[in-house]
Amino acid sequence: MSYHNILVAINTNENLKTIVNKGVEIARNHNATLSTIHIDMKFEDFYIGELDFDFEKYDEMARTRSQSDILAKLGDLDYPVTNSIICSGELSNEIIETIKENNIDLLIMGHHHYSRLGQFFMSVSAPLIEAMPCDILLVKVTQ
Repeated sequence: MSYHNILVAINTNENLKTIVNKGVEIARNHNATLSTIHIDMKFEDFYIGELDFDFEKYDEMARTRSQSDILAKLGDLDYPVTNSIICSGELSNEIIETIKENNIDLLIMGHHHYSRLGQFFMSVSAPLIEAMPCDILLVKVTQ
């Protein structure tokens, strides 16, 4: 199988380089385009209350901070990144929408081993895999 458009789902943690380097390796081997996506949580989706708070401003600040963190960590990448997407929302929905809009044929993302309780609260892999419109590669990373 040959891949043409690869999307790497990234976070701003220490595993970012491991996951992106796997994307670079595969993109280089297939002469494919490489894009990244980072999704910040929408604060308003998790806030319940009466507080007068500017959610739009908070989301914009979070995206700006994420963008500068990612650019700093990917500054020395030796492969062109065609598109670097930073958005906020529900992870599965944002990734699937991006895959469809950009004709992605391989998604690469990190996978952590969680305890049973951690799997219940933290793992988004299973629902995402169920709805995935393309191939997916899970890269095992340390916590």
